[in-house]
Order: sequence, then structure tokens, then C-alpha cells
Amino acid sequence: ATLPFVSSVPAAPFWILSFALVGSALFGALGLVAAVWAEKIDQVAAFQNFLIMPLTFLSGVFYSINSLPPLWKTVSHLNPVFYMIDGFRYGFFGQGDVSPWLSLAVVALRTLVTTLHTPQVLAVGVAVLATQLPCNQAQLSLLPLVVEAHILLTQVLDHPELAQMAATPQ
Repeated sequence: ATLPFVSSVPAAPFWILSFALVGSALFGALGLVAAVWAEKIDQVAAFQNFLIMPLTFLSGVFYSINSLPPLWKTVSHLNPVFYMIDGFRYGFFGQGDVSPWLSLAVVALRTLVTTLHTPQVLAVGVAVLATQLPCNQAQLSLLPLVVEAHILLTQVLDHPELAQMAATPQ
């Protein structure tokens, strides 16, 4: 048996759970964007290698950003993954480079913006896919209506009072 070098009890489990949920939602939304953007499986790897990997390396996973030169420290503070990692660090060890509330706000805002943008990205992906499917001109002419209905439905579901009105029989 080995002796642990740190306490195995997390300092703040609430923060760990919060950042796990919000971080999962952020990466889930980014995964949808990557799936729509990529035409081949190799392009998903490019998304990972040229976007996710640099964000991860500049997030302070392997070091404290306080050891960076001023330029790279500023770049790290523009990175939402830095705030997610710092929030996890605070949850496990009870200390971080910035306030956990600021970290949660930044990650939640980035998640919200990405998630709200996802229906439009999916609508564009549906439109591109439909042009590649074997279908006749009449079916293609219905595509703008389908995309518009999808966007409208998303907007209705985002507003509970509109969703209630739509669900109430006349």
C-alpha cells in the first residue's frame, strides 16, 4: 500500500460538481459544433488538435499561470478552459488563481453562448446535409421551412409562457 501525498477528501465538493456539469455542457455543445462542421472524421481530429488542445495547454493544467510571462498570462485569462480548470482546482484543493465565482460565471457564460448558438449551427448542418441527399426539387424547396420551424420551435421552448400557450388547446 502507498501513502497518499495529499488528502483524498475534496476541499469543496460543490465546486467540483458545478464545474463538472457546466464543463460537460460546454464540451458537449462544442462537440455538436465540431460534428456539424466536420465533413470527415479526420476533421474532428483537426478540431481537437487545433482548438481544444491549445486551449487545454494554455489553461494552467500543468502549471500555475502565475509562472508565465505577462503576454501569455493575459492570453490564459481570455481562455474559458482556464477558468474551468481553476474551478476544479479550487474544488479539490481549496485554492485557485481566481475566485471560484468568477470562474463559474465565465464558464457558464461561455457555455450559454455556445449552447444558444448550437441550434443555428445544427440548422445549417441540416441544410448542407439535405443538399447532399438524393431528393427531388419539391423536397428541397421545403428545406427552408423545416429549418425555420426548427429555429422557431427552439425559441418557443426557451420561453415558458410561449410554450404554455402553444400547448393549450384553443
